Amino acid sequence: RHDEARIVGPRCTALKACYSHAMTDTQSANTTIAFDRASARSVDADGRMRVRDCVITVAEINPYFGREIPDYKRLGLNPAQVYDLYRDPAALEAAVEDFNGQPLLIRHILQTADAPRKEYVAGSVFNARWDGVNGRAALLITDRRAIDYIDSGELADLSSSYRYRADMTPITVNG
Repeated sequence: RHDEARIVGPRCTALKACYSHAMTDTQSANTTIAFDRASARSVDADGRMRVRDCVITVAEINPYFGREIPDYKRLGLNPAQVYDLYRDPAALEAAVEDFNGQPLLIRHILQTADAPRKEYVAGSVFNARWDGVNGRAALLITDRRAIDYIDSGELADLSSSYRYRADMTPITVNG
């Protein structure tokens, strides 16, 4: 049995990688490539990749081990038990602008000003907004290694990091 609770007050610390399919065209340094209508990707003349309208966060229920939940000991959570936490849409909407200017990382790691982990920075996030259902943003990928990972399909998903306070009050979501 999983306990449901909700995440309230998320504050993004970093984005980790958002891509769904590999780029197959090659381009010269002086050509801007826009992909087909189904793709949100483009590459500029300097080889930087841009991804428009990327989903960066979703109001949904996700499983977390107790040890992954902030203040789990104070909350009396079992570190080995799985808890289903609801990412509250109102909290996400209130925090979505905090994504602007955040680094895009190639690994899901803690990154701060005191420990910038520059070797994992692939680019940045901008134009973050709430569309009524999801948090969306544009991504700028400036690191060749990250672009190569995207092209190969090795990086294919996004995983946002949050600072939040867990409200462990049981709730029912969507029936």
